Amino acid sequence: ESAGKKVGVKHARSLGFSALTALLFFSVAGGPLGTEGLVRFAGPLYSVIGLAIIPFVWSFPVGLVTAELSTAFPKDGGYVLWVDAAFGRFPG
Repeated sequence: ESAGKKVGVKHARSLGFSALTALLFFSVAGGPLGTEGLVRFAGPLYSVIGLAIIPFVWSFPVGLVTAELSTAFPKDGGYVLWVDAAFGRFPG
């Protein structure tokens, strides 16, 4: 244990691009509920195009907001801390 060497320091794991994309996609696209109406209204081609594009259009701003808030609030807690800071404690 020398003075310049850190012993026992563990680095936090980072979330990779593909894992973050999958996380955001599945938080937005909750499942096939409503897909039947979409196909009936827009047709199969436009439905597939929409289902392929919309999650990325929606997830990109959500990812930016999450990154910004995560750097502003470096403590563990995520949405709970952000909502508490924005609106305060909810009585009840």
